[in-house]
Amino acid sequence: MNYIAERTLAGMTRHRAALIHFILSIMIAGTALTLMLLFVFPAKYFLAGGGSKLLIIMVSVDIIIGPLLTWIVYRQGKKSLTFDLSVIVMLQLAALVYGITVMINSRPVFMALVTDRFSLVQANQISDDLLHKAIYPEFRTRSWTGPIAVVTRMPQDPDSMQTVMMNALAGFDRDKFPELYHPYDENSHEALLYARNVSGLITIDPAAADRIDPVMAEYGLTIEQVDFLPLVTSQSDMTTLLNSETGEILAIVDVDPWQTADQP
Repeated sequence: MNYIAERTLAGMTRHRAALIHFILSIMIAGTALTLMLLFVFPAKYFLAGGGSKLLIIMVSVDIIIGPLLTWIVYRQGKKSLTFDLSVIVMLQLAALVYGITVMINSRPVFMALVTDRFSLVQANQISDDLLHKAIYPEFRTRSWTGPIAVVTRMPQDPDSMQTVMMNALAGFDRDKFPELYHPYDENSHEALLYARNVSGLITIDPAAADRIDPVMAEYGLTIEQVDFLPLVTSQSDMTTLLNSETGEILAIVDVDPWQTADQP
């Protein structure tokens, strides 16, 4: 194997070696990113779920630093060249595996309606014990194809209600308790109780129209037919667009949901 590697590297210039390494790095990182977008992080949840972290790791370590190190260490006739390049590749793969593992563990698994906002719940924010307490079987596992929309409701039992309220004060709100989850499709009208029309967003932030208008066009809706609720995430809060008649979740857009025209 070392003989084959040495023969392959023979006669290759430093620039060509770095270029080949760069191209291969782009192919590998691009494939990993594509798979993440297709299966783990559907496009509209990529930014909300922290997918940009993986992108930064890929660009900085797997696409830039790796080829740069190859360019630095590469020298024809160098006895340790094969070993040096092997170490660089191993470090690249380790960084890529680490980045993917972090993103898989923090992938969005539930999008929970909590009164007047949605909360994006990550895989590592719910323990197996809590998952097993879910009333509905479909909420007892962590999704691999994007978050499942759910509606959360306070328990009726006074003791359980007090426990949930105390946990909320400690920063562990009811979006982290699958036993309080109910199917969103059957209860989407609850989202409209606190939703507001997107005209308020566009009035105070005209640039928001660039992100909202394409969604309206896609669904054939007018501005009067689109409401919104905030989406709270571990990264930065975003805006959830809703059909004002059905409560259907239309899209997640990168717009600040907390500033509206009816604020003082």
